Amino acid sequence: MSLFADYPAFAHYRYSALVTDMDLPKTKLWRLYRVAVLTVRTVSKILKYDFG
Repeated sequence: MSLFADYPAFAHYRYSALVTDMDLPKTKLWRLYRVAVLTVRTVSKILKYDFG
């Protein structure tokens, strides 16, 4: 499924949605989300490759 199948200019973009009930400015929510994602990715890599 493609969000913008009729527009080739958007074919290479990835889209996401963030749903929350926190009352913060958009930029702070995005930064908070990005830190959480990077932390989860780092821990996942550690557990997958370095945890014996």
